[in-house]
Amino acid sequence: MPFLVATAALADGPSWTTAVGLLLVGVGLGIRVWSVAHIGPSSRTRTAEVKKLIYTGPYELSRNPLYVGNLVLYVALGLLAGAPGWGAVLFVSMVVHYNLIIRWEEWNLEQRLGEVYRSYRNRVPRWIGSSAPVHAATPRESADIRWPRAWRSERSTLVAVGVVVATIIVWGGLAGG
Repeated sequence: MPFLVATAALADGPSWTTAVGLLLVGVGLGIRVWSVAHIGPSSRTRTAEVKKLIYTGPYELSRNPLYVGNLVLYVALGLLAGAPGWGAVLFVSMVVHYNLIIRWEEWNLEQRLGEVYRSYRNRVPRWIGSSAPVHAATPRESADIRWPRAWRSERSTLVAVGVVVATIIVWGGLAGG
């Protein structure tokens, strides 16, 4: 939250970065919703209980697509505020933060899922990059069930991002005007 308040305080009127920031907000949210459509509402839990490995959709391209989406959002907010340097600070800070979380999650997944997780880890990059085919099975639930559930699950993220974007635009408009 302090990062988001600082981002709003740095807002400096509309510029070319505002348009790029808005575009990247859409990209970041899109990555998050796509990820939740595959992992399900369990992405919102804070427990270490993992019942199965998800390796479809964005999880074929990255082991951590939700975090990738968040990183895109942080950079987007810095650009939206007209502060690309601040977007870079947010990006680096959150990469460090997420790497700590990911190390624990990977340890947990290996403990719980063993060879299934190790095989997946060896095929799919932690962040983004080229990956070997996972030959993932189609999700059991149809898209008409998964996507509405993903949008519902991401409701609080959508509202929070909307409030921050509106605050940056209003604050930036006042600061720039």
